Amino acid sequence: MSIPGYETKCLLTDNFDTDLENWVFRGDGSALFTGTGRLNLTGNSKKNGVVLWLKEKIHHDFLLEYEINVNDSSGLCAVILCAQSPDNTDILNSSPPPSGNLMSYTKNTNSYLVDFHNMSRSTGIHGASKVRKNPGYMLLSSVDRDPCSESRPYYIDIAKIGNRIQLYVDGVRIHDIRDKGGFGPAYLNGYIGFWVHGKTNQYNAEIDNVRLFRLIPE
Repeated sequence: MSIPGYETKCLLTDNFDTDLENWVFRGDGSALFTGTGRLNLTGNSKKNGVVLWLKEKIHHDFLLEYEINVNDSSGLCAVILCAQSPDNTDILNSSPPPSGNLMSYTKNTNSYLVDFHNMSRSTGIHGASKVRKNPGYMLLSSVDRDPCSESRPYYIDIAKIGNRIQLYVDGVRIHDIRDKGGFGPAYLNGYIGFWVHGKTNQYNAEIDNVRLFRLIPE
């Protein structure tokens, strides 16, 4: 995807063919390669989620592109952006505990949470797509539909430019919002994580073809 007014410089390409040297997995579950060249993120308990963190901390505007295969066991799929501890401790290794529980991250980190698939565990009804700011789980944007309601692969694009966050699913814009500082200063750097939670035990989602680009003003 091209972003008007910006050139792109590719920083990361990962097709999950060999290893996970660029990533840190957290949660009660596993991150395993499949026979089809994808990475399967599996959680063992619906009480907690699982997170796949990119090891490199991002300090600039970026475009994140990847493919995710959402299936019937996936209750919530989201991306955590600009995550860092308020006291600058290493969130990948020391805090929060590696349980995968979302509340650990929403309470103890500065971050944005962009969810694009949300199915109720109790009713099986697809909900809204939201952008939130942490700590505090503060709602910044909401659309009244789940853009990934079918069990199939989707192409996700997320652009983070200054205080602006854009989410695209299969090329369709879902969110385009600016953090105007109503809940504190906008976050401009931090870690990126893929977060998955299930509506059943042994839930999973598959990701592939991750591309991370630095956005450079033309």
